[in-house]
Amino acid sequence: YQRIVQDLSERILTKNYTINTFKSKKEEKNKDFYYYGTTEIFDSVKKGFVYGESVNMARDLVNTPYNYLNATDLANFAKDLEKQDGVTVKIYDKPAIKKMNMGAFLGVNAGSSDEPKLIYVKYQGLPTWENPTALVGKGVMYDTGGYSLKTPVSMPGMKVDMAGSAAVICAINALARLDVKANVMAIVAATDNRIGDGAIVPDDIITSANGKTIEIVSTDAEGRLTLADAVWFAQKEGAKRVIDVATLTGAMVAALGKEFTGAFTNDKEFYAEFKTATDKTKEAIWEMPITKAYHKELKSKVADLKNKGGRLAGASQAAAFIEEFIDKDTKWIHLDIAGTASSQATGATGVMVKSFTELFM
Repeated sequence: YQRIVQDLSERILTKNYTINTFKSKKEEKNKDFYYYGTTEIFDSVKKGFVYGESVNMARDLVNTPYNYLNATDLANFAKDLEKQDGVTVKIYDKPAIKKMNMGAFLGVNAGSSDEPKLIYVKYQGLPTWENPTALVGKGVMYDTGGYSLKTPVSMPGMKVDMAGSAAVICAINALARLDVKANVMAIVAATDNRIGDGAIVPDDIITSANGKTIEIVSTDAEGRLTLADAVWFAQKEGAKRVIDVATLTGAMVAALGKEFTGAFTNDKEFYAEFKTATDKTKEAIWEMPITKAYHKELKSKVADLKNKGGRLAGASQAAAFIEEFIDKDTKWIHLDIAGTASSQATGATGVMVKSFTELFM
């Protein structure tokens, strides 16, 4: 019955979710939350409440338009999590990002008048900071496609392209609120992808933080560029287990629709552990293939690799690109939430906030 109580507590919040921040006439809702019962159900009520609250927090972020939420705004939001016990946040500005030679991340930002931010959130739930797991979220605050411009049909809704960043930041909120005994970091390379005088163009070659050179085939394959430097940073900071989450490819939506998040991994044991968590939260994932053949698709004649391969198997090729920046001794899972991050009915879903939290419970 405790699981039923938890689910009920969560759903009271998530099923009544609305975003009317930007409406001139706002519908006021009762935000008070009460329960009556024995003390033994308190933990279940609290867990459900924190899950629901954190999911809605992520939905608010994703549903907020770019002119109200750019990289700096997201960094300030993350910094506010330091109010929670065990949470410390460091924000790296553009000069600091340049100092780390994050040419892939900076390449995406090159056409923007808004500064990028590398957001580093640490949650220490154990006595000493060791063996942290990294949650790396794609933080493309708005994606025009750059000079590989999106169509007028596909561009609206691209405020959702930072849903991965919302998931990892709000998971840290849940972990801290529930006092989970784990060490977890959230990493976000936050920027928008726009056209401007300095923007990268197809045929450009940029250099990532780990030294690999990348030929730009499409400026609309930008999320993987930010993730390349972000996963490098996570590993540099000591993470031997990394999960990245991103609204990465239309190919993933074509393959699995809105029902499943596509999952790729280099470690079956780590994947099985995460799959157990998603089974509990009912956030469905489906394992997709990633092989040497997909890596071969990314070979470049003029650089170490291209940021996009051929027309087929786009989701697997995108995953292969990120894997190029994962160390051999790092356990890694890539989640493509392009189909599951939003729905027509409710807008943002807050997908993966619960599963990331459940993984450490």
